[in-house]
Amino acid sequence: MYGDPIPMELPSSRIVINLSSLYWQDVGPLDHRLWTGPEIAAELSSDDYAASVDPALNAIRTYTLEPGFKSALGSLLMEQKSMERALKYYEDFQKLPTHRFFNPDQSVTKLVDSLIEDKRFADAVDLLRLHAKYHPRSFKTFERLGTALEGVGQKSQAAQAYAEAVKLNPNAWSASDRLRLLTH
Repeated sequence: MYGDPIPMELPSSRIVINLSSLYWQDVGPLDHRLWTGPEIAAELSSDDYAASVDPALNAIRTYTLEPGFKSALGSLLMEQKSMERALKYYEDFQKLPTHRFFNPDQSVTKLVDSLIEDKRFADAVDLLRLHAKYHPRSFKTFERLGTALEGVGQKSQAAQAYAEAVKLNPNAWSASDRLRLLTH
């Protein structure tokens, strides 16, 4: 759908109408991914095709319901002294071939926001650095990394993170403002 109307005055009649300014799909208009991959990948090989094997159907048949990524990682993050286990869970999850298209950006963003709110800046830095390794084009990751680095007193590294966020998304106003404050 189209949304985010902006007022526009018609030149002859002077009637003000609202004109849609952004095209919204299943994701926000600032999501510029070319496609959204499946959460569980099942690649078809030529051998599978020749043998009339459907890897997608097999993946569905063998799928066992697990706690969602955000729920499982969030539980580990909230346990005392389990940051190493949380990072290992994240890394293991990302390395599974069935998850190669899954983008946990939104889940990680929400979990990191909780860590920052709880003043667990060092934990947020660790999680964000790992997340950036797998998702280096996420401006939100670098924006929050800047915040977390500021929280642990690493202002020059925070400025670098904010600069990367702005490079990835020139409209990242919050990162741009923080970068300006840190470099002036």
